[in-house]
Amino acid sequence: MTINDQSTDVPTAGKQSELLKDPNLSRLTDDEMKEIMIFACQEVAKLLVMREKCIDEYVDFVMFSKRTFCSQWER
Repeated sequence: MTINDQSTDVPTAGKQSELLKDPNLSRLTDDEMKEIMIFACQEVAKLLVMREKCIDEYVDFVMFSKRTFCSQWER
């Protein structure tokens, strides 16, 4: 499995939500979601490459991100 395969292999539920029928709510268009997913997959691929080639830099990045963005999350 390639890095690209790993970064794009995201499971989806494939279910429709009743919320989509509410005209008071907005939703992302398919094109907007596609752009977000492509960007996210590219970023995950970069992290997977970093993990393989620069493990110390990867660990530092993950620990920094954990402290900066995830410290208040329930575990």
